[in-house]
Amino acid sequence: MRKTTLILFLLLLFPHVTIVAGERTHGAYLRARVSRDKVIQGENLVYEVVLFTPDPSIEGIELTSLPDFEGMDVRRSAPDNKLTPVEINGRPYYTAVVDRYFLRFPEKGKFRIKGADYRLGFYRQQEYYDPFWGRSIGNVVDAVGLSAPEVSVRVSALPERGRPDDFSGAVGDFEIAAEFPDGEIKNGEDTLLTVTISGVGSLEGVLLPNIPAMLPEGLQFKSMTDNVSHYIKDGELGSEVEIECIVMPKREGKFVIDSLRFSFYNSFTGKYDTITASSLEIEAGSGLPSSGRPPVIMEI
Repeated sequence: MRKTTLILFLLLLFPHVTIVAGERTHGAYLRARVSRDKVIQGENLVYEVVLFTPDPSIEGIELTSLPDFEGMDVRRSAPDNKLTPVEINGRPYYTAVVDRYFLRFPEKGKFRIKGADYRLGFYRQQEYYDPFWGRSIGNVVDAVGLSAPEVSVRVSALPERGRPDDFSGAVGDFEIAAEFPDGEIKNGEDTLLTVTISGVGSLEGVLLPNIPAMLPEGLQFKSMTDNVSHYIKDGELGSEVEIECIVMPKREGKFVIDSLRFSFYNSFTGKYDTITASSLEIEAGSGLPSSGRPPVIMEI
């Protein structure tokens, strides 16, 4: 993991910057937080390190030791880094997320996250004497060392009771939708079926719906691609997988898709859920012959 170099960059930008390794803390401190401290095996959490400071004149932050995520699947994410004014015990403060990780717990047990160490640079202006310019104003950075506190998470095993045969491995709360593009669909021509699953929790590496087995007779499955994206909503990890399937009607007439489903463990209700997309009906008009081969054109 590469260290940030904002403070070192200041030294190159301002030749009169000095790093003061004193004991001044400027009233700043760090908090470590997880979206929840009790989760289910396979569930994902957001771990964040949050800075609180009454002094907003921060010129850089450097990671000096790594956090310890022993036994967890970890993915680092970009923090917010934007100072937001807040009030704490009647005093004005500023806060910002300075580090963020997505965590997944493959096994049950109690896990401890040892926080990392950071060094913050607070900007100051100081008068000094330059042999060439005389009395001048220079930039001084006070370096302050801060540590994120340790947090713990208790992970329970996934229950065996009620687990469906087509359980995807996903843990959270999700919804599913399917659609065809607008416009006419013709017999013998490829068209795009889009299936979207989204919600709280991670969908990376889960078992996706067996779409070919869910298509009605006469609607041929040809290919499938999927793309997973993640986001944070209300402090929870959210994700979305968009599945694009190429299908082809092999005859004219109506096709009804009413069995696109997805099974997961709902960590909010404590039960396994199977969700089904709303029934999807399309009608294929006349087009290529049902064999899928274009007609032979002969010149006379």
